[in-house]
Amino acid sequence: MITTSVRAIVKLAAFVFAIAVGAASANGQDIPTGGAPVRGQITAVGGATLNFFQQYKRVMHLMDLKEISREALAEYDKAVDLLTAGDSDGALDALESAQVIDVLKEESRVLWAPYSTLIGDRGLYPRGIAFLQRLTLEHPKLPHLHTDLAATYGMYAGWLKMHDPRHMLGVSQLSLSEYEVALALGPDAFQANYGHATYLSYMPGREADWEKEFRKLIAMRPADMHGYPFPAVYQSFIDGLIRSGQEQKARLVLKEALALYPKSPGLQSLARKLPEQQ
Repeated sequence: MITTSVRAIVKLAAFVFAIAVGAASANGQDIPTGGAPVRGQITAVGGATLNFFQQYKRVMHLMDLKEISREALAEYDKAVDLLTAGDSDGALDALESAQVIDVLKEESRVLWAPYSTLIGDRGLYPRGIAFLQRLTLEHPKLPHLHTDLAATYGMYAGWLKMHDPRHMLGVSQLSLSEYEVALALGPDAFQANYGHATYLSYMPGREADWEKEFRKLIAMRPADMHGYPFPAVYQSFIDGLIRSGQEQKARLVLKEALALYPKSPGLQSLARKLPEQQ
């Protein structure tokens, strides 16, 4: 069986990246990309991306078969080999094949994480969107697919904000709509709730909504059935409170979080940055 620490590493990669880029359109952050290659062209990916794939491969091989099938894992290994050889297009083909194989599993999201990383590195957001649109049409009742599509729209919207702002708002709205579809299908889907709450935390006037959603996420923590490092959830909650000018409430939530996770580097960093109460 996969250990708790390894499970946390895998799922942290899968959801933190998605949440960060999913909110980028509202946050104004640019998503760094490499130049989009011509199909079939052999081009090197960024060193950080390749390193991520190689490290992720080691973790993937520690997962049990309930999490990912042997067939999907073989496709992932193929993707890493192709990426190492500079064939990012072939690597994307293999990653898409792996996701199709395990599409019915909610845990297939661990395959979406490296896929989304490579889509971002190559700037191939339309390809990622088209692929996930097809999967959601084929399997319209799977919340995790709508969550992945929502995050991919968010990635693209973040890129458009810096490169083609005229089209950013429309894509951003598609991201929010997909999160809402995911929540309608799975009201307790952790990734959908987290993505939706984080997205709304960048929208003025929605404080009551996203604060309620973060509290719902925190209430899921005792079951520890998701494998997510909850300090990150608290960090997103506190960041939202600070952005919305609710510093006193942010201090209270931070105190609550540190009581549970006193060794969390992220929470400790927030404690240093959050101004002392006057």
